[in-house]
Amino acid sequence: MFTSFVVAGTALLAMFQALPTTLAFPTSNTPDGITDFNSTMPAELLLEARRVNNRDIDRVDCDNQDPVEKKWRLAKTRDIKNGINHLNDVSGRPKNGPGPGNCGRVSCSWKAAIYWCNESKKEKELESYQEIAWAAEQLIDKCPLKWANGNDGTPANVNNNAQLQYVKGQLFMKDGWSVLVRYDDDNC
Repeated sequence: MFTSFVVAGTALLAMFQALPTTLAFPTSNTPDGITDFNSTMPAELLLEARRVNNRDIDRVDCDNQDPVEKKWRLAKTRDIKNGINHLNDVSGRPKNGPGPGNCGRVSCSWKAAIYWCNESKKEKELESYQEIAWAAEQLIDKCPLKWANGNDGTPANVNNNAQLQYVKGQLFMKDGWSVLVRYDDDNC
């Protein structure tokens, strides 16, 4: 036996308008990689940050391919998180001249720096500094390092909340910009 029902046009419209709002918030069954439940971003900025998501990421360079030739030194994760918190409070729209590789330091404290880079050949302006903060947070999630207790003292790639956690890396976005986090001792 087949059963059917009719939904009034107004009720159907209300259901479709509510759907995106409902899906914008994380649930216990949200797939991995969609939302970081341990985000350092304030709740009011999470919806804005969700506009930039994993589909916008082109690639991530954690600088861990060659054990001898390293591009960057490690920064303490807690100090990068302080920079992320600072960027979440900065108003205005970051702007950078033509690239590629035109980078400017947007946060630096305790020798932990966050750089924003224009990778396109034209001037680039982002919607907010929160986009840079979001990208830096992605690097913490994707490139965590912790000092190992091994014989050689080299970092081991782990994913935990260790007290001595470090990070370095560059996240490239598909629309022509990137964010770099690393150690920096140049007036930082």
